[in-house]
Amino acid sequence: MGAKSLRQKNKELEKVYAEVENELGRSASDKEVADKLGISVDELNKLLSEVNLSSMISLEEFLEQNYEIGVTTAPESREEKPEGYIEMAELREILVDAIGKLPEKEKMVVSLYYFEDLTLKEISAIMKVSESRISQLHTKAILRLRGKLARHKSILSD
Repeated sequence: MGAKSLRQKNKELEKVYAEVENELGRSASDKEVADKLGISVDELNKLLSEVNLSSMISLEEFLEQNYEIGVTTAPESREEKPEGYIEMAELREILVDAIGKLPEKEKMVVSLYYFEDLTLKEISAIMKVSESRISQLHTKAILRLRGKLARHKSILSD
């Protein structure tokens, strides 16, 4: 299977999470997402395992790729484009808020991975579940966060 179709799957999952969570106004369960996709929870888990490698991208990278925001620390660029910094700060707030609303286990994985710089292996030891399960939780969290950020992206680009 080529990377292209994986990317498409990733995008589709992202979209479904965003749609379902928009409708519900809360985090969607695996069953709710699977139903929306017309597949079983087992198939959803398989799909999440397939796309999880492509979602192992840092949130910083994600923000930089999706929002043409200069995240440099050079003072001269900061003066040239201060609005980029304002947007970045706003996005961080949105992100922190979105992370706060994640289901408990996903929130823990994201916090340990991004803020404590722990590896998935270390997180699996702390949470006492398999590394592949941690990877899945991470993938779901990223899909949810991307969905939330995508909504704000349209607001920011106005």
